[in-house]
Amino acid sequence: MFCSKCGVRVASTEASFCSNCGQKLERTSELAPRLEVKSSAPTGQRSSRLWSVSKNFKIFLFVLLCIALIGMYAAMLLPALVGEKLRTQEAMGIVFWTSLFFYVLFRRFGKKGWMGAIAGFGVGFLVLVAADVVARTKQNEPAYILSHNPEYLAIQKYDSDEFHRIKTELEALSSEPNATKQLVLAKLTPMLMAVVQKALTQTTDEAIVQFARSKLTSLEEVANGSVDDCAAVISGKVNPDSLSRIVAYSTQQSRKANSEAMVRLIEGAAGKPRQPSSDEARYGRLIAQVEAKLKTRGLSTEHVFSDASDITPKERCAAGLQIFREALNLSEPDRAFMLRMLMM
Repeated sequence: MFCSKCGVRVASTEASFCSNCGQKLERTSELAPRLEVKSSAPTGQRSSRLWSVSKNFKIFLFVLLCIALIGMYAAMLLPALVGEKLRTQEAMGIVFWTSLFFYVLFRRFGKKGWMGAIAGFGVGFLVLVAADVVARTKQNEPAYILSHNPEYLAIQKYDSDEFHRIKTELEALSSEPNATKQLVLAKLTPMLMAVVQKALTQTTDEAIVQFARSKLTSLEEVANGSVDDCAAVISGKVNPDSLSRIVAYSTQQSRKANSEAMVRLIEGAAGKPRQPSSDEARYGRLIAQVEAKLKTRGLSTEHVFSDASDITPKERCAAGLQIFREALNLSEPDRAFMLRMLMM
């Protein structure tokens, strides 16, 4: 038992007063110091341990966020360097994690976390814009256009010399200061069509029919947008300005179908080259059948094949569409023969 006043240990458990200072003794005083000593030491150690664990966890979380942010930025910027764009979900994830990183960073240095979150959102947005600019710039390069365009990859298999000639011309064009993707495509389209014209004489009948169907669908979409542009396509007088409008008229589905049909046409020519016979008598008989069908609609093949100035764009467009429809309605093998002759 201990004295509560002077702290001296009292040997006798029966004593009522302290032998040193005379303070009245309490029977529970012996337990109090011991309990106090036993309870105070572990509390301090536990508090220190908890603080150490909390501090280490914060450091670990901060380092983890740094690694995650660097990894996401690398996963975003590296594809952008080869022309690939981010999907919406990936972009949202980058903005979120950047905001969280700056939130933790501001809190760690005693700043307001919400200010860090706003700053992180701004940084994430700027990084996304930079990645988009890099991807768009890469997509405008001729090398990218050729390597990501199925039609031109098919040309490489069909005629490697022509492919390298096209590539050389595009590289020279892209070095000009005012070169744009639209200008490159406008230069590229006539060269592509020249290859298609050559492949038409060699490809398979199945590829001819598929290509004609996709071309008819595209012409119908252009006609719904503008009969003037439709007439320009049919007469082969497409300029760079009208080309951008023509592409805009087409749906993504029809553009994909046209690309697939063109690839099949070119690859069909590369596989087993053939020279179909040019039977003028047969063509004359079939075109006469088509002419008879057109007259029932007040149209004529002259609306397509003639350069007369009195033919209106509406007449030329309507006649061109109807000729393709009637040719596709022919039975085989006349259908493929007629379509090949029309498109050559």
